[in-house]
Amino acid sequence: MMKTHKKSKAKKSYSQKARLDRYPYNLVKSENLEKYYATLTDFKFITDKINYPELGVQSLIEDYDLIDDVETLNYPEYNSEKVKSLKLIQGVLRLSAHILVIDKQQLASQLHGRLLHEKMPEEIQALLAK
Repeated sequence: MMKTHKKSKAKKSYSQKARLDRYPYNLVKSENLEKYYATLTDFKFITDKINYPELGVQSLIEDYDLIDDVETLNYPEYNSEKVKSLKLIQGVLRLSAHILVIDKQQLASQLHGRLLHEKMPEEIQALLAK
């Protein structure tokens, strides 16, 4: 019984890491840009990735760099406002990285404090509300 529980827990941990680590990349490669945008503006995904021991804030920042590949691939339907929003969130994460490495609980206050003055689309307002 104990072995089964350990295997189950290890499998769950592996699948969680795979989802957090590769999901944004896979969304961009499959051209599912709406889901990519929704994922990178989802507070739960952001906190899960920052809090995962083997990933962290730098890995999350790199997920936002994937939008550069999208821009170079010339997707005219991908709204420039969405690109701007993703870059703003990435900028906040870059500016806050040194704080978030020490205290991950500061994520909400860093996002809120640094984005509060900006006129944000609904998705980012929802992110800040959470």
